[in-house]
Amino acid sequence: MKKGDVLKVLERHKMLTLALEREITQAEAARELRLSLPHTKKLIKRLKETGGSYEALLYRRNHPAPNRLPEDIRGKVVALKRENRGRSNPLIADLIFDEVGVRVHPNTVRNILLERGEYSRCYCRRPSRRFEMSSFGQLVQMDTSSGAWLEGYRRIYLVLILDDFSRTILAARFFDSDSTYNNMLVLREAIEGHGIFPILYSDNDSKFKLIRYEGSRFFTYSEETLVGEVVTELHRALPELGVTLITHLPGNARAKGKIERLFRFIQERFISEHTAKTLDGLNLDDVFCLKQERKVAKDNSFSLDGVTYAIPREHNMVAFKVKLHIHPGIKIRVWYKDEFLCELTHIIKQAKDKRRIMFFDPPRVSF
Repeated sequence: MKKGDVLKVLERHKMLTLALEREITQAEAARELRLSLPHTKKLIKRLKETGGSYEALLYRRNHPAPNRLPEDIRGKVVALKRENRGRSNPLIADLIFDEVGVRVHPNTVRNILLERGEYSRCYCRRPSRRFEMSSFGQLVQMDTSSGAWLEGYRRIYLVLILDDFSRTILAARFFDSDSTYNNMLVLREAIEGHGIFPILYSDNDSKFKLIRYEGSRFFTYSEETLVGEVVTELHRALPELGVTLITHLPGNARAKGKIERLFRFIQERFISEHTAKTLDGLNLDDVFCLKQERKVAKDNSFSLDGVTYAIPREHNMVAFKVKLHIHPGIKIRVWYKDEFLCELTHIIKQAKDKRRIMFFDPPRVSF
């Protein structure tokens, strides 16, 4: 008997015993137990006939259950277990449905096996049912993978968003923490690049779904935060865009098989074969840029695309050639051999012929 059923029987036994001893009325006992008065009288009579034993209050089935499985299906359950002792109850339930089209609850499978003496505990996973959207953008999966992938960092986190239909990576970034804000940055990148998707499928991390367990850190949330349906910042942000958030059950990572397979490839094939290194002071502005050389004039200046730029006087570079690391419309980083000299604002000069004017929209990312 389940714990809840035991407590229910004990509570009934207490109140009905009080009514039997005339400490309270039968009507009062019925109200306390939320039973009808005729039902209460029937239970008191049964309790009296058995000398006050609580067993008199246990449920007694005097007729076969209307939803009892036919014997041939019950026998099929036992046969499937005998065929492979490693089969779990959920797997047997799925096999029964595939073979005879009858849905059987895993608990029913367990009860049948216990009744026939064939039950054995199995830790096999329930096979995940495949699903896939019919077009791009219907549903996206979001998850985080972590590892000691970069020198100088204890752990690095890869936050990634994947389209369910095409397996296209919509956005992905490496971070030093799996914070709510970092996840928001990746969500924003995916939406700005591909538009608003209707459904986001994620795990049960507290960023997505707040689950309170007794004694856990989730009790540190303020009561104001826990009031209503909005319990996390992502729960607030996503509905503002009309995005529905759905999560799989805790501990069921294989429910996101597509993105988990991609993570496995990254961890086993890419990262293991391409060890990441620290930047060691390297400025990526000097790598991802346009590079040119210019000779410095007598006034310590150089010309680029019709615009003259003056090098600060503390760097006398007259008659020398300097290297220019150009970020169009943003800046020019001036180098001489391996020495950084200065950083100047890059100016795009408009052509005199209006028909040849080109407009440049600088990147929104600040350097």
